[in-house]
Amino acid sequence: MYASLCARASPLGLLSAQINPSTGEFMGNFPQAFSHIGIIASGVNLARAEADVQR
Repeated sequence: MYASLCARASPLGLLSAQINPSTGEFMGNFPQAFSHIGIIASGVNLARAEADVQR
């Protein structure tokens, strides 16, 4: 799911406030801080969980 979300970013790497799940169309504005902080935090948590599993 994480890779799918990252792949939905625009050519400039932007994510909108909402994405239509059926079409992938961006809806709403582009709130940079909240979108990117959430993606970065999720990536860090996934990487930590993966590292714990490999130990």
